[in-house]
Amino acid sequence: MKFRSILATLIAAWSLPAAAATIVIDSADNGWYTNTGSHSASNTNTWTGTDGYGTYRNSFYNFDVSGVTGNVTAASITFLAGNGQYNSIDAYETVQVWDVNTVPGLGSSLAVYNDLGSGVLYGQTDYYASNYESMREFTVSLSSASFADIMADGFFSVGTSLASLASNYRQVLWSSSSYLPAARLTLETGPAAVPAPAALSLLLLGLAGTCLRRAK
Repeated sequence: MKFRSILATLIAAWSLPAAAATIVIDSADNGWYTNTGSHSASNTNTWTGTDGYGTYRNSFYNFDVSGVTGNVTAASITFLAGNGQYNSIDAYETVQVWDVNTVPGLGSSLAVYNDLGSGVLYGQTDYYASNYESMREFTVSLSSASFADIMADGFFSVGTSLASLASNYRQVLWSSSSYLPAARLTLETGPAAVPAPAALSLLLLGLAGTCLRRAK
């Protein structure tokens, strides 16, 4: 009986999953790029949309995820309240969150602007507001397509754009914004099964044999 108890304890200990954790990370940098590629590194404004006169902007949010360990099982991005205004005569605008393959924030680049509004769509939501209303906090859940990207190299960025933009009137989120951080990334990590090493496997086999001999 004693050997069986030891065997059961060892098996349970090595098959237990790692503890799950919730991790919240503020954006380390955020800003916008225009459809001409213009960007100012010192500007943390996240003006996103169009002014109705031919200028379009996509925004970015960079996160330092170097301290994240384990497996990401859920992710979302929360845009903070009070950061600028909603400027649109539409009852709502569709906010889209994209994967990023370039490195936004380093300087002007048309390639970065395009990257911030294309590629893999992590998630989207319809944001409802009145014209000139102060921005409220809202959250967009990110799809599982983002999980591997978050863990790839310690640096994670998302781009944001507005869907279905017109060419003759203003459609803007985060007009006159300035926050840094302007968003928070929330991650759920774990559980991840811990595999038993070869030495423990041999020990378990030995204990199992002993238990069988004792039982005869």
